[in-house]
Amino acid sequence: MLVPRFILKYFMPKSGEFFGVLPEFPKFKKLEISDKEAVEKITSKYPPYSDFNFISMWSWDIKGDMRLCQLHGNLVVRFTDYVTGEPFYSFLGDNKVNETAEALLQLSTEQGLEPKLKLIPEIVVNRLDSKFKVIEDRDNFDYIYKNEDLANLLGNKFHDKRYLYNKFKKYYPDAKMLISSNIGDSTIKDILKLDEKWAMCKIEKSLKCDIKNETEAVKKFFTSIDQFSNSKFLFLSLYIKENLVSFSISSIINSDYVLCHFTKGDVEYKGVYEYMITDYGLNFSKIATFMNYEQDLGISSLRSSKNSFNPSCFLKKYVIMDYTI
Repeated sequence: MLVPRFILKYFMPKSGEFFGVLPEFPKFKKLEISDKEAVEKITSKYPPYSDFNFISMWSWDIKGDMRLCQLHGNLVVRFTDYVTGEPFYSFLGDNKVNETAEALLQLSTEQGLEPKLKLIPEIVVNRLDSKFKVIEDRDNFDYIYKNEDLANLLGNKFHDKRYLYNKFKKYYPDAKMLISSNIGDSTIKDILKLDEKWAMCKIEKSLKCDIKNETEAVKKFFTSIDQFSNSKFLFLSLYIKENLVSFSISSIINSDYVLCHFTKGDVEYKGVYEYMITDYGLNFSKIATFMNYEQDLGISSLRSSKNSFNPSCFLKKYVIMDYTI
């Protein structure tokens, strides 16, 4: 599935826009909270690829390894792989993309890294010359849903979701959803407790990703929340009596998109995710058209779950390298 053309058109920047706050390549800087405005001056011009969202970058940079700069007005980021922890380069922008790719591939080789650029957005790939080898990175496609679809669960494709949603409502009539643009200390405490329980469940299933990184990312988000100037969040917290059984943390990007950073649920409560996601759609359909539910990292259970909610399209990402490799 491709990104709808009107979405790409809406986010395309004017050619030649430059921003002078981030250092120029090859000088990089450590990611700091004060970089938010400079990063968003660039990223706001494009579809909201989750990896380049500042809140996501900051939350997931739990070891302080992320580095960034600009090259030809493009945002360049040195990431560490979500699964392996190995460093690699990526960039977002549409200015001199061939020259930018060549410079980053050369730098990768000089630093002894695998000569590949990863998490490269489709809008970049569409401007590359044929001399580059381009490979779809399905594991890192961002899932895009229509909030209205999630809210209504209409049609045969949502039959199973409607069943589980209604089953949850029947078994847990006292379930209560708290919705807020701010969040109190007691709710944060409940979220961190549920997140630890969620992590232990995943560790028992021996998933290939480092679950500790996920819990640390949630903690880092909350320790920095007061410093995220000009960000609009919406927090959903689902309680049954006094127990928090699910939560979600999302950023409102604009009237087109919200980006869901974290959604966790206690699977002891059958249908909890169906209830949570449907309520998510009910609330966000009044705010934005689409929801970015991020990637599945190639984890089969996560892919199955995200596909089951019937994405409208994907924000595709790629690996690129020189054909001589």
